[in-house]
Amino acid sequence: MRPDELYEYTPREYANMVAGANEKAERDLEMMAIQAIMYRRAMNERRISIDDLVGRKQRNTRKPQRNDNVVSIEEKRAELAYLESTLGKAGERQ
Repeated sequence: MRPDELYEYTPREYANMVAGANEKAERDLEMMAIQAIMYRRAMNERRISIDDLVGRKQRNTRKPQRNDNVVSIEEKRAELAYLESTLGKAGERQ
């Protein structure tokens, strides 16, 4: 891209162009990985995932685990009383 063409775009448009080019390159890489997997399966070789070929971490399809910090009702009430004293009760106008 020539400099005069570059200056025709806003920074947001340019960032979108770069992001689009990155996504296209990632899709192309993924398509090549799919082809490689098909060749491997045709030759009865060890199975391998797309993520292994592309070199990215496994996609986490499970929901993230919830924090299991158990808080007693007294602690919750104390925290609520503190917040009400500093911020005011819900529904009150100041």
